[in-house]
Amino acid sequence: MRLTFGLVVLTVIAPASVKAGGTSFAVRITAFQADEREAVFVVDGASDEVMPGCRVVHISSEYQLRNWPWSRQKVFTREAHREALRRLRDAYQSRAEMRFGLMAAGLAAESSGTCRFRSRALAVLEEQGGGSAVYSVHKDP
Repeated sequence: MRLTFGLVVLTVIAPASVKAGGTSFAVRITAFQADEREAVFVVDGASDEVMPGCRVVHISSEYQLRNWPWSRQKVFTREAHREALRRLRDAYQSRAEMRFGLMAAGLAAESSGTCRFRSRALAVLEEQGGGSAVYSVHKDP
C-alpha cells in the first residue's frame, strides 16, 4: 500500500516541477524594447538545428494564453511572462550571455524567410543540468 501511495504522490508532484522539456541554447540579447502590451527583442546565437539559417532572430511576444492548457499548468502564467521579460531586459542591459529555449511549437514565423517570429508566452524554467533559461511557447504540443 505504501509503495502505491508513494508512486501516486511522485506522479502528482513530478509534473508540477519546473523542468524544461524543450531545447535551449546560449544567446545574447542584442535589442530589447517593451511596453505594457508587447515586447520585441533580438536573439543572437540561435541554434541552426532549431532555426535553420537564422542565427539572429527577431521575436515579438505578447502574452496570449487565455484558456490554453499551458496556462492551466501554472508554468506559462502572465506573471511568469513578466519575469521572463525582466530576465531578457537584464541580459540585454548587462550584455550577458543567457539561455533561450523553445517548448512545443515555441515560435511561429511571421513571414517566410525573414527570421522574424512571434511568441505567445515566455517563462523562466529550471534546466535539467542546473541553471535556467527563458522558454517560449506559441501553440499546444
